[in-house]
Amino acid sequence: MIHLIDETNNSEWADLCDLFYLGVEDDLSFYVEQSRKVGGSALVLGCSTGRVVNALAGSGKFTDGIDPSAAQIAKASNNLQQESRGKSNLIQDDLYDFEVNESHRYGIVVIPNYAFMSIISPDDQETFLKRINQILSNGGLLVLDMEVPDPSVMLCDPSILYHELDLDTQQDSSVTIYTQRDYDFFSQIGLLKIVAEHIDASGLVTKRTLHELGFRYTFRWEMFQLLKLCGFTSIRLFSDFNMESFDENSTKMVWVATNNN
Repeated sequence: MIHLIDETNNSEWADLCDLFYLGVEDDLSFYVEQSRKVGGSALVLGCSTGRVVNALAGSGKFTDGIDPSAAQIAKASNNLQQESRGKSNLIQDDLYDFEVNESHRYGIVVIPNYAFMSIISPDDQETFLKRINQILSNGGLLVLDMEVPDPSVMLCDPSILYHELDLDTQQDSSVTIYTQRDYDFFSQIGLLKIVAEHIDASGLVTKRTLHELGFRYTFRWEMFQLLKLCGFTSIRLFSDFNMESFDENSTKMVWVATNNN
């Protein structure tokens, strides 16, 4: 449930964001494949350090990327590959109240890296999705991913620091992520306190990065009805970026919805 959205402009968190998806390619291939089904340009909301913008712009699609963190936008600018320059535009702006040319219509809007889960108010979720519907061209696509609500997170002990994952730095050092989790069943809102330990080749912890983030679990049929309410049709759900069918064992939801203005 770790998303990368950060409104506090934490530069140390921005450095870690580069590592969370290091070497991951399946989502990028999926986004590029979906973008080729529609005309027009692309918009990536919650673009973080630019991985998805790079993939879409590198495939020839003119792409705007928006993220609330100036530190992450700066890293995204540095990360742009040569073939992506001139076909991408990076904007530091609020994720939920972003500004774009209202007369422009995008062919595809991508919300990657669990960014939608950072919207913790149901009213804000609805407003956000309706806004996206308005800026999509007729037949345009919305693509987003989220985590299936996880009982081990919902029923966790908020006093315990859990080992979450180990990040590959592709160097001699490594980063281990721990989380302290608290979840409210009534609001479906969780809070993560993240501790990232930077470990050198000898096994010594050389640095600790602290970060907090809020998230909201949205259940399958709740999300389906929300997309319908916000004007989307032809709503498809997959369990991963290989387009496997969603079932009771799925841990991820990948949504693809069509705008039908």
